Amino acid sequence: MSTRVFCWAITVGLLATLVSRSAGAIRPGTRFELPGAEFASPASKGWRVERNGYQYLFGKKFSKTHSRVIEVSYGEAPDVTEVEEFRTYVQERWQRAEPGSGYTKVSDEVVPDARFSTIGVRASRCWQDHRTNRKGAQGYLLVEDYAHIFVHPGRAEIMVTVLYSIRRAPAEKCDDAADEMERLFGSLVLGEIVEAEKAPAELLQGAEVQMNRRNWRLARRNVDAALVAYRQNGDQRGMADCHLALGKLARMAGDQSPDSFRHGIELHSTAISMYLEVGWLPGAALAHAERAQLHFLLGEKDLACADYESALSSYYRARESRIEFEIPIYNPRASTFDDLVRIFMSEVGCEAGKSTATDQ
Repeated sequence: MSTRVFCWAITVGLLATLVSRSAGAIRPGTRFELPGAEFASPASKGWRVERNGYQYLFGKKFSKTHSRVIEVSYGEAPDVTEVEEFRTYVQERWQRAEPGSGYTKVSDEVVPDARFSTIGVRASRCWQDHRTNRKGAQGYLLVEDYAHIFVHPGRAEIMVTVLYSIRRAPAEKCDDAADEMERLFGSLVLGEIVEAEKAPAELLQGAEVQMNRRNWRLARRNVDAALVAYRQNGDQRGMADCHLALGKLARMAGDQSPDSFRHGIELHSTAISMYLEVGWLPGAALAHAERAQLHFLLGEKDLACADYESALSSYYRARESRIEFEIPIYNPRASTFDDLVRIFMSEVGCEAGKSTATDQ
């Protein structure tokens, strides 16, 4: 899935792509599909279309300065559950994408709108383009954007954007094209999103990506789906990987309460037992190191140090057994797993040889 958030580009920039030879002309009213959505192209002639992954771009150029662009796209939804949170999220990005010098804002509005989803907004804005000034204020062209942005009602991690951008001659009001815009939005029909089934390893990789982006809900969804698949396959190491990931989520995405940290410790303990049963020592080393962090957050220094010692023990035993494995290190302070663990031990205040390391 595309990770793009919004593409609030000025109409001329998008149109440069759409009038190229790679974009195809379409018949009025042609229907197009994205996963879980179907919509009709404008009911007038002269439009061209280009698809890029989970995005459709439609363009129509009337002259060097007058044009229309439509964008229908899917992206990653923010981790929100209330429409007001979503409105704030859209408002911030709506404002970040303002065109800058050469334009004067006339209007700007982002309001809740439940037309397509209970978590959705309708957004509109209008500028005067001073760069096209011919004689006086009436010479300014208007650049208008209308959009419906919403969380797909069938998939909470997916955001749908339908944007209609117009560049045209000045008028007394900025909403002269509102009816045209609403006819376009009226053709959008939502349905169930059906995606190709992913291997559990792919789901876990996706969860790591989402954790790095702090999209906890989607990360949890991926891990849960991977755990179900691994259980069905009887893959104990895969199940251990899922418990390790869930333990990380308890630390990173929980409410930072002692109960959340205790739950994370239980998950890591389960992961350690599973890893040891199948002899996957690198996994046990990672789980011990993760569990150590939770003990430290709970003020349990001795238990944290014991887990760090166990992490080193499992790591060195894995190397001696010539198991082929790799533990990526993204911390600039260390280049290997054992170096990083020793840095953490020093910060915690662990004394070498004084811990009661355990493999359980």
